[in-house]
Amino acid sequence: YMGGFILAIAIERWNLHRRIALSIVNRIGNSLRSIVLGVLVASAFLSMWISNAATALMMLPIAVALLGELDERDQFGPQEREAFARTLLLTVAYAASIGGLATIIGSVPNAIVVAMIPQFFDIEISFLQWMIFALPLTLLLLVVLYVYLTRIYSRVPNTRLEVNFVAQELEKLGPITKDEKRVLTVFVLTALAWALRGWLAPFFDLPINDTLIAVIAAVSLFIIPAHSEKRSLLIWDDMKNLPWGLFILWGGGMSLAAAFSASDLTGWISQQLQLLDGVNYFLLLLFMVLLMLFLTEIISNTATANMALPITAGLAAAITTGNPLGLMVAVALATTCAFMLPISTPPNAAVFSSGRITIKQMAKAGIAMNLVSALVITL
Repeated sequence: YMGGFILAIAIERWNLHRRIALSIVNRIGNSLRSIVLGVLVASAFLSMWISNAATALMMLPIAVALLGELDERDQFGPQEREAFARTLLLTVAYAASIGGLATIIGSVPNAIVVAMIPQFFDIEISFLQWMIFALPLTLLLLVVLYVYLTRIYSRVPNTRLEVNFVAQELEKLGPITKDEKRVLTVFVLTALAWALRGWLAPFFDLPINDTLIAVIAAVSLFIIPAHSEKRSLLIWDDMKNLPWGLFILWGGGMSLAAAFSASDLTGWISQQLQLLDGVNYFLLLLFMVLLMLFLTEIISNTATANMALPITAGLAAAITTGNPLGLMVAVALATTCAFMLPISTPPNAAVFSSGRITIKQMAKAGIAMNLVSALVITL
């Protein structure tokens, strides 16, 4: 997980994330709906590889600049501009959260559950295995989000803008630099190695795992020289941007899970929850997902995952119907899908700080997405 963060720091250090985002938005189109779709795709894609918070903070200035361009022109009325502003800002926040579901490194709860599962079930989930089931779910939620925000929550017209602001910003970046190309090469090779790990290990006759791939990628960034500066692509001073506190919190969750397992507290919880064994698995899963969704509205998703997953492991061991592994994964996914309040997730807080959306407006849009997410994750 730290290797993924280091890769994300390199992407941000050389401004590759901004080029990727602007390129995606520019290619999709210049109408209002196309801009929403472009911002959604860019936010979700970046959030798969860098933190949700970093994605939102990077996409927010692009969204605000787009809104500023609209405010300066008479192409749309005040009500249309305000409705579009709400839609675009919520797209940044919600797509950044949803996109993080697709990969192990996209959201902290994903990494937590993948690390905890071997302690309770003696099963390991690879990067590719996670993406095989999480990516379709993510894509479905993104489609629902786009339709909901542009057709139901706020009816965004398909009007084209008079000036292509995104193309202008992309032109200001100039051609892709050699440093960006080098970081992009490391990023692509790392993603391919994670996806093809099962074929690489027998070929090289080495015990290759996702952690080793991440470490090799991180170390290479400290070795490969930069072209524009007399330094490597990353230096130790860049590591001040690593969220060290998050790693401590994540480690605390692992320690808590280990304590549950070593003390057989999981077994005791399982015995106490035997009475739930006859409950319909779908209803039990839906209840746990809804509980996590609304609990994480007021508690950070990392803290919620750390508290809930060891207990969920005990519940999973108590039931004889359904998939116990699926119960833990569903709980982890649900802790990332908090859309109602600014305090729920860093992306929500970031867009709320723009001053162009109220708590009431966010809650109104978010409760519907909470319920849809619960249904999609449960199914």
